[in-house]
Amino acid sequence: MDYHELKYNDAIVLLERKPDIENVYVELTNSCNFNCEMCFRQSWQDKLGMMSYEDYMKLLEQFADFPNLKKVIFEGIGEPLLHPRFLDIVKATRKAGYDVIVGTNGYLMNEKIIKGLIENLVEWVIVSIDAVDLDAFENIRNADLSTIIQNIQKLNEMKKKYSSLFPKLGAEFVIMKSNYKELPKLPAFLEKLNVIWIMLSNVIPTREIFINEAVYHNMPEDFNEYFEKFKTEAALRRFPYQLPKFELNTERKCDFIETKSTVIRWDGEVAPCYRFLHTYKEYIFGREKQVYAYSFGNVKEESLIDIWTGRDYTEFRWKVKNAIYPSCTDCPLRDVCELTKDTIVDCWGMEPSCADCLWSRRIAMCPNSDILDPQALYLFQMTNK
Repeated sequence: MDYHELKYNDAIVLLERKPDIENVYVELTNSCNFNCEMCFRQSWQDKLGMMSYEDYMKLLEQFADFPNLKKVIFEGIGEPLLHPRFLDIVKATRKAGYDVIVGTNGYLMNEKIIKGLIENLVEWVIVSIDAVDLDAFENIRNADLSTIIQNIQKLNEMKKKYSSLFPKLGAEFVIMKSNYKELPKLPAFLEKLNVIWIMLSNVIPTREIFINEAVYHNMPEDFNEYFEKFKTEAALRRFPYQLPKFELNTERKCDFIETKSTVIRWDGEVAPCYRFLHTYKEYIFGREKQVYAYSFGNVKEESLIDIWTGRDYTEFRWKVKNAIYPSCTDCPLRDVCELTKDTIVDCWGMEPSCADCLWSRRIAMCPNSDILDPQALYLFQMTNK
C-alpha cells in the first residue's frame, strides 16, 4: 500500500493514498443571470469565467481514475445553464456512465434544455426557491418567480409526454428573517410542482447589512410557530425535508469529507468545498471574517488523482473528518484573536482554517448528494408515516 506518514502528537499516522472520490461537484461557470441579495458574489473579489468544453472533456477522462465515482453535480456559485454547451457536457457525462445532478435557479430552463435533461436521464434537478409569494421572491432573488414556476410546469408536462421519471425535482430554501413566514406554504406549493424533496438552510451573511437576516442570530419570537407549521404541513403530505440547526452544537461534520466529494472550479482549481471556492466576506454571528479561496491544485497542471491523493489534500481530509481543528465560533478569545479574522490558518496550524465553519455545525447546509438517494427518500417516508 502507498501511504503518507503523518506525525501527530506522539503517534505516527499512516494515511493511505486512495482514489476514493465518490462525488465531483463542477462549477461550469461563476457567472449568473440573477443578483440574489444573500449571494457570495455580493462581497466577493473573483473574476468571472467559464470552463471550456475542451477542458471539461479532459477532466471527464480523468474521472475514470476513480472506481467509486458515482455522481457529477453541476453546481457552484454560478448558474450552470448559462454554459453554451451545457447539454453537450451533460450528454458526455451520462455517456461516460455517471449520474448527473443539476443545481439551478430554474429561470433558463427552456424547452431545449428541458428536453435535453429528459433525454439524457438527468437524475435530479434542484431548484432554489426562497419564497412562495411573488413579491417576496423578487425582493430576495431580484427575479420573477412566475417564470420559474412555468418552467417547472413545462418540465413536468414533457416528462409526462415522454413517460419519463427523470429528472426528479428537488428544492433548496434559504431561511431568513424576510422569508421565514413563507415556510408553512412551502409543502403544498412544492407538491403541486411535483417537487419531492426540499433542503432548508440558514443564510450566512456576506454583507454587514445582512447580519440581521440570520434567524439563528437574535431569533424572532414567532419563528418556531412558523417552523412547526412547516413541519406539520410536510408531515401531512409525507414530504421529505432536510433541516438545519439553529444554535451551535458540539458535533462538527463536513458533508464534503463524509461523502468523499471534491469541487472543481470553472478555471480548474480543486477546492475541498463550496466555502473555499471563492474569496469573499462572511459574518459569523455578526463577526466579520475574510474567506479566501483555497485550492489543492489545478487539473490543467496536474491530474485530479495526484491532487486528491497528494499529501496536503489527504492530510486535510483526515484532520477535518476527525475534527482535529479548533472551534473559533465559541472560543472566548474569538473577538481579540487575529487568526479569527480570516481563513488562512488557525491556531492549531490548519490550512485552510475550518475553525469557524457554520456548515460543519449544520447551521448552514451543504449540498448533500447522499440525501438524494432514492432509498434514503423511501426510508425517510416510511419512518415518518
